[in-house]
Amino acid sequence: MDILSKSDPFVVLYALNEPSRGKTMKKKIGQTEVIWDNHDPDFVMQFEIDYFFEQVQKFVVEIYDMDDESAPNDLSKQDFIGSIEFVLGHIVSSQDQRVLLP
Repeated sequence: MDILSKSDPFVVLYALNEPSRGKTMKKKIGQTEVIWDNHDPDFVMQFEIDYFFEQVQKFVVEIYDMDDESAPNDLSKQDFIGSIEFVLGHIVSSQDQRVLLP
């Protein structure tokens, strides 16, 4: 029987912007707390972001599994679980400010 260990997930939020040269750049907005031994975490940390109606504001959420507690900000020492990109306007204009993404 193969038993998977529980994850110690945390989330990192980045704003995406495209400078004049066309290369997308990520700017770190923040990082949540780690939720220990949990496959269905409920994070307490929230991010407050200004919304500009006339701009397309893109963000990416990256999820990691904490592997090295001595270096929580060194993402190269953590296990990458996955990521999702979204446009803030889609959340702002949706019912209950929630969007389900594949």
